[in-house]
Amino acid sequence: MARPTIVFLHGLLMSPAIWDSARTRIGSALATLAPWQPAHGGEPALRQGATIGDWTEWLEGKLQMAGAGPIVLVGHSMGGMLTMEMVRRDPSRIVGLVLVGTRARPWSEAERPGVEGLAQSMEAGLTDETARQFGRFLIGARFLERNPAWLDTWTKQALEDDGPGMAGLMHALLGRADPTSALRAAGRPTIVTHGGADVAIALDDARLMAADLGYVPLEIAEGAGHCPPLEAPDWFADACAGFFRAQGWLQ
Repeated sequence: MARPTIVFLHGLLMSPAIWDSARTRIGSALATLAPWQPAHGGEPALRQGATIGDWTEWLEGKLQMAGAGPIVLVGHSMGGMLTMEMVRRDPSRIVGLVLVGTRARPWSEAERPGVEGLAQSMEAGLTDETARQFGRFLIGARFLERNPAWLDTWTKQALEDDGPGMAGLMHALLGRADPTSALRAAGRPTIVTHGGADVAIALDDARLMAADLGYVPLEIAEGAGHCPPLEAPDWFADACAGFFRAQGWLQ
């Protein structure tokens, strides 16, 4: 089998830059692809009322343009949910998964109002203050204390993103099906990575996902919040490289 392309999919309000350390560690040994998600960084939003299926078609278009053959999907948060939906729909060329700060099971009825509220705040448009609130929610306190300038830079980027378009992604995720049985049936090599101090998606969700899949190791970045690739870049790069070596994709 040809060596796979590693496809990195960032989460809500993040950017492809979160993958820089992991991509540097891989070097030229493997092809990598790290697109901006829809409604982020100037990438056009999906059509109004788009479904999770429309989102997978968007990603398929990116993969076709890149000429990707077999792929390993590395998905953070909503990018991880998109990753799992890709497997649920057609696992044929997906040879591995790295699930980062995400969860498999859809939101329960009790949880849905919180997600809908998040979407509504996006749709109304972020302000400097609400963007900063999101940043403090998504990123662990330890990282913010050690990198005091980061929040200003991130806020400027977040304010340039397409709020209504991001809200559309949240609505699309609310309509997704549970991918757990499809992931188990596909049986692709997988690791789960999660921040030990994540408050956006609880560590218990990652533990449940790893247990439900039955064959998946869970790697925890102690002290990191919702975005280990950004907050613990060396740790995350080591986790990815070790996984890729174990599969024979990286020497």
